[in-house]
Amino acid sequence: MVFLRDFIKNPHLILSKFEKTKELLIEEKPDLLISVYTCLDRIQHFHWGEDYVVEWYKRMDDKIGELIFDTGFLDENNNNKLIIISDHGFCSFGEAKVQTLPEQTPEGKLKGDHHEDAFLVTVNVDYEIDRPQDVFYTIMKGIG
Repeated sequence: MVFLRDFIKNPHLILSKFEKTKELLIEEKPDLLISVYTCLDRIQHFHWGEDYVVEWYKRMDDKIGELIFDTGFLDENNNNKLIIISDHGFCSFGEAKVQTLPEQTPEGKLKGDHHEDAFLVTVNVDYEIDRPQDVFYTIMKGIG
């Protein structure tokens, strides 16, 4: 498990999770795979407003592309379903509607905080997703 203090010192530790997930997709071809990546959250808390955030979004985008395209998960020959969702967006520290985090932490001063907006990407999903709990219902309908 990667702890926050370890991740802040070496955020590349998280990239090993992608390799494990990629192996699983290729070798096991699971009916359902849920993979959670928290590195963008950690990075934005401490580097909000810096180019470093954009660099990490690009890295994550590349890695997600590897997972869904290089493994064959999404190609024209299958109808696999994909849901990519964030639980919240980000804003500058102090601009959040609800302030839940201290500005100073043992790991350093926070620059970013949670924003109520989030994002959702779906592929081959035939159900409407308007609320976070709809993701659960969509998964249950999809796997029967």
